[in-house]
Amino acid sequence: MLTCEDSVTLVIPVYNEQECIGKVLESWQEQLSKDQIKGHFLLINDGSTDDTLSILRGLESKWSNLKVIDQENQGHGLAVKNGYIASIEGPSNYIFQTDSDDQFSPEDFKLLWCKRKESPAIFGIRKERKDPFSRKVISLTLKSMISLIFRTSIPDANIPYRLFEKTFFQSLIQALPTGVFAPNVFLSILAFKYLKKPITIPVQHFSRDGTEAKLIRIGLIKACFKSFIDVIKFAYHIEKKMVFINKKYNYDASAMKTTSENSSVVA
Repeated sequence: MLTCEDSVTLVIPVYNEQECIGKVLESWQEQLSKDQIKGHFLLINDGSTDDTLSILRGLESKWSNLKVIDQENQGHGLAVKNGYIASIEGPSNYIFQTDSDDQFSPEDFKLLWCKRKESPAIFGIRKERKDPFSRKVISLTLKSMISLIFRTSIPDANIPYRLFEKTFFQSLIQALPTGVFAPNVFLSILAFKYLKKPITIPVQHFSRDGTEAKLIRIGLIKACFKSFIDVIKFAYHIEKKMVFINKKYNYDASAMKTTSENSSVVA
């Protein structure tokens, strides 16, 4: 059941999505309202060269629950990470990340939201991935590599459909290595290693509507190679990361509980 203090910030990186971003955001706004979920939108415009920023600014002027961060082009990974860091300062006690390219359905969000009290991290799993064969191969390779190196099975390590409780999320973000190309992969590794079996929920996935993926050909190969190298390097630090997360998460959770109890006494 939805408690009055529960709300979610949706972190959405955007790059040259003028054709669909308005529809995507309106769909999310409508669905959250329908499901009676209090939501805030945090859009990170990653140096779009089309009319994306203009569309976002227009919505920002109309919607009180939407904020736009405009940055020079730094790539999807840094846009996501910058959005995550900004979301921690926001009003919500839950943080959700998805992409802006209309490949996921807002309808599935309630499946994760209803489970939020059962795990501090909940991951969507693409039940039928509508991506090119090359991307499926890369994902399978990454899954096998993570399983071999970290001894943990992560069905969909880089999926942009994930919900975190803020206190737990803060510990993950601070344990995140700097300069990584795909921060979501490392957040998955940290969460799965710490929680052992976080909740995973199958969600719908759709093909891009007549547009090309942002990473293609040589760029995609280079990006994947860098991610694989980052994953291998990260293995040497994973145990220290687990110790850090355990200390910080327990400390922050205890501090929050004390604050809540003191507030109740005052009230």
